[in-house]
Amino acid sequence: MAIFCKLRDIGRYNIKDLNLILSYLSSCANPNSKEFQRLHAYNIGAFEKIELAKDIFALEQTYFAKNKNQAFFESHKDHIDIQLIVSGKEKIEFGDKELFEIEKEYDESKDLIIYKKPKFLTSSLILNENDIAIFYPEDVHMPGLSIEDDSYIIKTVIKRKI
Repeated sequence: MAIFCKLRDIGRYNIKDLNLILSYLSSCANPNSKEFQRLHAYNIGAFEKIELAKDIFALEQTYFAKNKNQAFFESHKDHIDIQLIVSGKEKIEFGDKELFEIEKEYDESKDLIIYKKPKFLTSSLILNENDIAIFYPEDVHMPGLSIEDDSYIIKTVIKRKI
């Protein structure tokens, strides 16, 4: 059950530890916060793990959006993904995992399953600044895709253990 919304609307959803998660996400969008400053200070290609609480961490990252041939479909067993675009825009393709064929079996150390690119059309979503996408284990997703150009993305992905 994927959820897509603006940062301001995330409070409507029943997510465990939502207050902590919302506080962190709001800080990431606030130009006066240390989180915002840290995210904007990263060099291109940064990928930093930030512990927020027991069973909750963020992956702060910067990159240029990529074309579909450079990306892969993924899902997770033990965590939900709460993805916030801090700056830039990207497309995410997604679908129900029952429709996908596994390419690489579950890697427990990364909580990651990689899927073959499907022969069917997937759903897609455009995320702009302060947009959030929440993906559950049943949601196979391919984030970080370019829309028209290779947009520079500043993003944080909260991983909340289920």
